[in-house]
Amino acid sequence: MSKSESITFISYSRTDTEFALKLGKDLRAGGANIWIDQLDVSPGKRWDNAVEEALHTCDTFLIILSTASVSSENVMDEFAYALDEGKKIVPVLYNDCKLPLRLRRMQYIDFTKSYDEGLKKLNNILSSEDKSNAIEQLEAQQPRKEVPSVKKRNFNYIFGLILLLIIALGIYLIFVSKDDSPVEPSGPKITSKPPSSNTSDVKSEPLKVKNTSRYVGDNRWNWTIFIEADPDTLQQIECVEYVLHETFSNPVRRVCNEPYDNFAYSTNGWGTFTVKVYIEFKDGRIETLEHPLVFRE
Repeated sequence: MSKSESITFISYSRTDTEFALKLGKDLRAGGANIWIDQLDVSPGKRWDNAVEEALHTCDTFLIILSTASVSSENVMDEFAYALDEGKKIVPVLYNDCKLPLRLRRMQYIDFTKSYDEGLKKLNNILSSEDKSNAIEQLEAQQPRKEVPSVKKRNFNYIFGLILLLIIALGIYLIFVSKDDSPVEPSGPKITSKPPSSNTSDVKSEPLKVKNTSRYVGDNRWNWTIFIEADPDTLQQIECVEYVLHETFSNPVRRVCNEPYDNFAYSTNGWGTFTVKVYIEFKDGRIETLEHPLVFRE
């Protein structure tokens, strides 16, 4: 595909329409061959068909990152499709937000500090004959924001826990050492009664992934997958990402800020498979689980 024929698809949240349209018009004025729904869907043409066709024919996928777009199911579906189809991904940071797992390792073009500077860099990327090489050059010039790995966060957590245990042991030994010669109390000796076998320690339930299902005929099932945990734990979760079977057109489903609904996601299908689940906590932790779907009345 030649430079003049290369198409750049712009994906954005409706909340960010003003910024997306301005960016699209400025890029087009600079010579970029962009496609954005509000400028390029012809009157009378079905919007969803036009978007699907543009996604299929584009060779570059530009995603506008914002607090609204990373929570948008449509934007995440478009991103998952572009990634699966091997499109060149060009992330643009419109405002600071918590990036989904599969976007955290990609370098972005920062528009939060200067629109003009961001536009200049973006024009250089889109006007390059080899966009992948241009993106690599951009990454070499711009330091990547460090995202702490899961292993590093787990190490810090374990180290902190050990330190607390050492402090608690030290305090205990200080109090015990104050009484070197205990005095035997007068009067009858009282023996402590062992705890009843019916008593048990109260422990928080671990995170679990479960699903419900209902047969709807023609060998198909409606099903809902959700997170089971105590209310306090659910409040600590920010987003849950469900990765469905690869036969789904957009297999990545992301649910954010819905603790009272147990971060549930509902769909339908005819076969069972194992769902991979990424649970993102508000403190930055990520827990990975797997859940084999079970269909029954």
